[in-house]
Amino acid sequence: MSVEQADVDRLYDSVLAPKIAELESLRLGLKKTIAKALVLIVVPFLLVWFGDLVELVLPVGAGFLTSAIGMLLVFAAVLFAGVRYLIPGFTAYINYRQRFKHEVVAEIFRIVCPTASYAPNQGISEAMFDGAGIFNTRGSFRSDDRVRGKIGETPFEAADVQRQYSTGGKNSTTYIVFKGLFFHLDFNKTVRGTTIVQPESAPSYRVGDRSRLNAVPLESLEFEQEFAVYSDDQVEARYILTPMMMERLLSLRSLTGRPVYMAFKDNRAYLGINYDRALFEPGIASTTSKAAIEDIAQLFTLAEAIVHELDLNTRIWTKGVDDSLLKRPDQPPADGLDAVALQADAGTLTPEQLWSAALASVGSSEPDDAAGPVQRPSHSSIVVERSPGLATIAYGGTLTMIVLVLCWTLAVAVTVSAARTLVVDASATMGIGPLAPLAGSLPAVPMVDGYTATLPMAWLVGATISGSLLGLTWMLRVRKVTITPDMVGIHRGLRPWPRRYPRPPYEKVIAMDRSVHIGKATGLNLLNPSASPMLKADEARWVAYEMRRALKETVR
Repeated sequence: MSVEQADVDRLYDSVLAPKIAELESLRLGLKKTIAKALVLIVVPFLLVWFGDLVELVLPVGAGFLTSAIGMLLVFAAVLFAGVRYLIPGFTAYINYRQRFKHEVVAEIFRIVCPTASYAPNQGISEAMFDGAGIFNTRGSFRSDDRVRGKIGETPFEAADVQRQYSTGGKNSTTYIVFKGLFFHLDFNKTVRGTTIVQPESAPSYRVGDRSRLNAVPLESLEFEQEFAVYSDDQVEARYILTPMMMERLLSLRSLTGRPVYMAFKDNRAYLGINYDRALFEPGIASTTSKAAIEDIAQLFTLAEAIVHELDLNTRIWTKGVDDSLLKRPDQPPADGLDAVALQADAGTLTPEQLWSAALASVGSSEPDDAAGPVQRPSHSSIVVERSPGLATIAYGGTLTMIVLVLCWTLAVAVTVSAARTLVVDASATMGIGPLAPLAGSLPAVPMVDGYTATLPMAWLVGATISGSLLGLTWMLRVRKVTITPDMVGIHRGLRPWPRRYPRPPYEKVIAMDRSVHIGKATGLNLLNPSASPMLKADEARWVAYEMRRALKETVR
């Protein structure tokens, strides 16, 4: 499993360099997409950040508009960047990453580890990682780039692993518990208890519960300065950590130059080397260098170094070889996006496939009536009517709409009153130049003016934000849907006429957890028009079924 530097150099010059050059167009396209999205967001953000400087070039008294306009521009930029660049950019990244793993990393692995197997989209299971007892089990877990095989008599598996968690709350902090290579090996001694070796300086947020273990004092001063040992069996801990084993662990720590964690449990050895970075991922900012290739090759040789350093091929007495760890089934994909990654090995993933997987991962679906009709929920007040060539879904909710409109009207009145107070005060104290006519055009609101006279800026900001949200809510709230052979008509707000979506291309119904949307039958549908207000989950399933049925019944 060892490899000479000359072998890596020849591999890079003859095989990897041309492959990396082929991937360069993908990397540059991805980098360009990221740059466009950042520019789109950063420019309005700078307007807010340097608002005081912008106010210097505005008419006196108009500076209060800078923050409000800037925040609206930031919101609009983030929304547009998400719609325009998020899905295409993420698709490009997955394709670039998958091709790099299969065309570059896999080639390195074949030279370094010819007798082992490499699965870029598989990892060590979370249960295996946590079962070792070394690390904190809080938070999210991810693992990929799994390697399995034998070094001499010793079966092993290794993978890139990351676990992290956030504290939540107002001052939330994210802690990286582990980010590096995790090894699982068949140990050469019989182990019945649990013994854990960790760096003496290991922070508390990294390590797991030690309440059932006791600290183990050892005779090596050098070892105790570097490592702390905990075990539920002091005798077995010393049986494992012989003077020779302690020297080898110190040598391994020196070899890697990184914090080393180890556990001995159930006749197995578990070892984590914390690098605090991703190990087998392609670069985006710059092309993959020869030094990066050499670094990956060295990482692949660590398994052999560990087996040799710890002398695991020397079997103790009757301890045989247990290779069951090599026969564990692959882990199923954790969600829809991981499933797409498994399907994208060739780097040909499309934005449409990614978006479909993203919808599936949050519980959306295109309802399938193959299992039979979906029954109308008994509590629902939604009315579905059918006639030849026409289907109507009426949601009702007139009282809700009236309340929303009244609240929005009040917010508009407060906004006008507060704006008028600010403009009039500015005009009286310092003059406002070209904005002076505005003072006379804003009407007085007697029922509100008395309140907004105090802290008018706070009233203006609060009423503008709440009014915008309320206005969007009632203007976009779906009241009724009509389906004909030519179109899907969606009645929103107080508009007497529907928004028309022609058929084709709108031939698809998507059921989210509590809402229903229509979409185009083909192509990427990042924003699918809503065809319902917020519903209960069983109502959403039923309405989606009825709409799909109506589309079939009215098709030409």
